[in-house]
Amino acid sequence: MSSSSINLSSLLKVAGDDIIRAYRTKYFTTGIIEASGDFLSNKNAINWVNAENFQHFVVEWLQVPTPCTPQIIESSTSASALPLRQYKRQRGSSTSSEHPVVIANKRLRRVSRSPPPITWVTPNKSTGTPAKKHARYSKHQAMSDAGWIQITHQQWVKQLVELTEIPTTWPIPMEGESIGYILDLTNSAFKFIDSNGNPLSMAAIIKNKCVDGWGDGSGGTKDAGPVVFPLGKIKTQRAIHYEHYSDDFKTFEEIHNAQMANNAAEADSVIGVAAAVAFRTCKFNDGKCKGQPIIQTFERMTVFGKDQFIGCSARQLAEDKHAHIFFSIPLHVSQSTLNDIFTTQGSTSRDTEKYTGPCYYTVPPTVGLKQEKCPHVHFENGKLLNGLITRHQCPAQIIIYTPIDPSIRKAVVITTPGLPHNHPPYALQKLTFEATELYVEAIEAVGLLGSTVGQIDRAPTTKALLASQKATDSKATSSLTQHRVKQRILSGMKQKQYPEGKDIAGVKHMYENIELKRPVQERYIQSMHSELCNDSNDQIDVVVTMLPDLAELVHNVTSTQHDTTYKRVFGAFNEWEIVIWHPYLCRRVAIGRIYCNRETRQAYRLIWTEWFKAIERVTNKSIKFKALHKEGKHAIFMVDGSAPQMQGLGDFLLTQNDPLVSRIATKDPQIIVQYCSRICNIHCQRGVEPLKAVCSHEDYNRIVHFQYITTQEKMDEFTAWCLGHEQPKVRDWWRNKLAYPWYIPALCRHFSKVPSADWDLGPTNTNLNEQSHQATNRATGVHIPLAEAIDSAFEYDKQISRELQLASENCILTNHRNTLTHRFISNNHRTSLCIERVDTADRIRKEVTNIEIKLAAALEEKKIAIENVNQLRTEKKQVASGKKINLKTSGRGFPTPAVAISTEKENFPFPSLSLPSSSYHPTSAEPFYASLPPELEPPPSSYNVHLSYLQQSRLYTNSEPVFPSATCPPNLRSNQ
Repeated sequence: MSSSSINLSSLLKVAGDDIIRAYRTKYFTTGIIEASGDFLSNKNAINWVNAENFQHFVVEWLQVPTPCTPQIIESSTSASALPLRQYKRQRGSSTSSEHPVVIANKRLRRVSRSPPPITWVTPNKSTGTPAKKHARYSKHQAMSDAGWIQITHQQWVKQLVELTEIPTTWPIPMEGESIGYILDLTNSAFKFIDSNGNPLSMAAIIKNKCVDGWGDGSGGTKDAGPVVFPLGKIKTQRAIHYEHYSDDFKTFEEIHNAQMANNAAEADSVIGVAAAVAFRTCKFNDGKCKGQPIIQTFERMTVFGKDQFIGCSARQLAEDKHAHIFFSIPLHVSQSTLNDIFTTQGSTSRDTEKYTGPCYYTVPPTVGLKQEKCPHVHFENGKLLNGLITRHQCPAQIIIYTPIDPSIRKAVVITTPGLPHNHPPYALQKLTFEATELYVEAIEAVGLLGSTVGQIDRAPTTKALLASQKATDSKATSSLTQHRVKQRILSGMKQKQYPEGKDIAGVKHMYENIELKRPVQERYIQSMHSELCNDSNDQIDVVVTMLPDLAELVHNVTSTQHDTTYKRVFGAFNEWEIVIWHPYLCRRVAIGRIYCNRETRQAYRLIWTEWFKAIERVTNKSIKFKALHKEGKHAIFMVDGSAPQMQGLGDFLLTQNDPLVSRIATKDPQIIVQYCSRICNIHCQRGVEPLKAVCSHEDYNRIVHFQYITTQEKMDEFTAWCLGHEQPKVRDWWRNKLAYPWYIPALCRHFSKVPSADWDLGPTNTNLNEQSHQATNRATGVHIPLAEAIDSAFEYDKQISRELQLASENCILTNHRNTLTHRFISNNHRTSLCIERVDTADRIRKEVTNIEIKLAAALEEKKIAIENVNQLRTEKKQVASGKKINLKTSGRGFPTPAVAISTEKENFPFPSLSLPSSSYHPTSAEPFYASLPPELEPPPSSYNVHLSYLQQSRLYTNSEPVFPSATCPPNLRSNQ
């Protein structure tokens, strides 16, 4: 039959996609199929299929002996508690298969180089037991009649279970049972791709999720694989894996809890803590050192009070002690106990019985034989031992049939009966493809540049992603609880982005392989320059970065601010930032960033030179300085006062100076820099602040205000005053300033060579730089490697550029309250608040000082009063001769009358009664008599009182008469 008589279109439609795919796989290699794209697709088959060959292929395909077709029934068994369906062969049923398949070999534990032989035989019709048949047809018919399901031409199973999720363990059937699993991930939410974006094979996906993976193996061969009937007539691979009877995780939980108890016991005794640091392994000579850990003595005691350390017995005196074992004894480890361990193996120590029991430490399959020693403390017969890991061979296995075409997300897994694991199932510590894919999405949502694991975990997008449908399988993502696993994913992504590293070598790779291939107007890294240091063999590296549209702004400003920030870049490099005030859009803009690993005069000369060259190359015109070129707008470079920076600027300006144009004939870089530079007055004040601790308030104020001196005579007077100051710090500070001829002109307006108008219009500080540093740090992070710092700054600068462009296009400023007037008002408000806070603090300080003075005076008076009281008590004892005298009675049982001493009291009843003057001081044995008017009767002699008693007696009120009524005259009686 000729090809013209074949209706190819109808034949393709009847054959279906599966036969077309199988035909394509037979005649074309995978590489040709992938390279051809959509040309060799099923939809385009009419244009590439040979009609005659395809007809013969269809005839042969449909005449292949058909396998038994499973029918879905209720499931009575489960695999790892996953949703499944059970298949069972129905007698006499037959159908055509849908997909061909292939096989790969993989072992979890190394049992032997070849897998154990597996023999599948036909069952006997009468007894149901396998019995060999001679004819191929009779064998197939016998297996079908016995209810077996055909997997390949040589392999049959009694049950076929369908799974839609990958188990972490595959249950092993008992002896005499036979179970197969068909895994379908077609509708999985995960992509299952590798780091290059290529689809993973089903064998790799299954083995990755299995917690019992161990040993070597392969994915099989793609050249010749069996036809797997449940998958269809596609090429497959065959792999071997190892499993156990059932998923009994409770046993592992018991082992894990016992291991945690061992951890607690080690930290619960002195011998346990000391033994944990005793065994060290020497890594010298790639771990081939034969030395043993020994106790050695320092020449002097450490700051932790230890005079010994753990060293290596094989170290020679000429070798560095850090090359071998060098373990400093921690502060909380007993040195005497450690010495006992090294001398007697801890035989004289106590509390060793808790370390003599069985060890519950197990090595998961993900670690395998890479770990040889047990990290826990073990004692046997009272002596410390270094425990070794014992290997136990595991015989369990499974067989995996996976399609060669990785885009087909199906596989058949056969468990080998009667060969269970000899260990419990482990926790899913290994990183699965699902967990990796989930965390990669979380990283991409946050952004890779400058990100850390902590930032990613705290991000709202990560929380939402982990709560999504893709993260519902807790076993698939359980490994993400380990910080180390997440850090490995993040580091892998950064390593892929920076294959040559993230230091200067990685930046150089980015510049040569990415930036130089772009047009100049699209580059961010504009130049890289290296030069040997003049003072050493080190190399100065300078990296100039800027966006061309931002660099263009430098031609429209009168000043630029330059400052170095040390916080953003980790390592030897620092960032030198150029900032301007955009006069049209009224906002701060960082127009360039330069990274350098040195801060010398030579390094800054390179920085200034490379920056000006980059400006000219990017904008097609150079910066014009008013002082040198007598044209342009740029007048002032605002810097922080760094000497190398100013000297480097002077060296560069000499190369730009034409005396015929500028009329500046000097060749001294420290002179020419005075024509176009200013120093930040805030940085100047910061340098003066340390003098506040050693100077009086008046001297400090004079030093602070020196920058406002107006005449040379006053400056000379200030110089003489500083150099003659009693404080050495003041003298040294001013000598340092006089060493640089440009310092006073760049700081003091009346000594500057900058025109007065340009000086007044220029900035007084580098606050724009400081604000830009903080904004950049917030946007990109801090302490990040050089390559990441450059890339993150690139993204931030692009954002600023877009904002400026939108502000110009939409006529909407980012901050419309940022005009000159608004800034003056805001600055004045901030200044007023600052002054108010200072005044309030000063007022409070003065009030507290006054209170402290009064309190000190009161305490001093109290001290004097206490001393007087003590003195009077001493005098009282001396007068009384140590006897106890009753001062309330006269000695005869009558109360002693009280006579008022002062007549100035309002309630004194006898205004005419006068007492002796204060100059009169009678002795204690000398009585005295009160002076009474003549008309009064003299008091009885029994009422004679002494002065000493009067001073101690109490005053009587008006209701208590001084004299008895019988002897008192009527005019002295009270209430009469």
